[in-house]
Amino acid sequence: MSGLYHDFFLVSRKEHDFSEYMTFINDPNSLKIHDDLIRYMLDAINWFPTYNPSKSETQAGLCLYGPTIIRDEGANTAAKVFRSYADLFSNGPQKLQLTGLWSVEEGKPFAEGSYQKIEFARNEVVGRLRRLAADLDQVAESDDEMYVLHLGI
Repeated sequence: MSGLYHDFFLVSRKEHDFSEYMTFINDPNSLKIHDDLIRYMLDAINWFPTYNPSKSETQAGLCLYGPTIIRDEGANTAAKVFRSYADLFSNGPQKLQLTGLWSVEEGKPFAEGSYQKIEFARNEVVGRLRRLAADLDQVAESDDEMYVLHLGI
């Protein structure tokens, strides 16, 4: 897969406060999930509460272009969302073919556009989503000692 990725990290609050999210930028140890896949799942992703440390405010879902903190109050639902998608995708073919965003060639009318076709390797997607769900399970069980940090594209 090439393109834009969202990075996820399981973080201890004892080691890193929410405000320290910048120290994780370009960290090679992130769990990477492609932007097209995040956008495909976006409706359900918006079902869990999160916190945006750059704005110091609560929100729903992920900030696509910045940092997001998933704390214990949103971790349970987030884990279920990502695990449910992993379970769903595990039933698909080896090469998942999904419908992406509406796309229009420059200079052409909107009506002449079409939906992008996006492809992913099933086992890679399922493995990453299950790992993220497992990290979120740890957050939910941590009594607010852990969180998942998300860094948008």
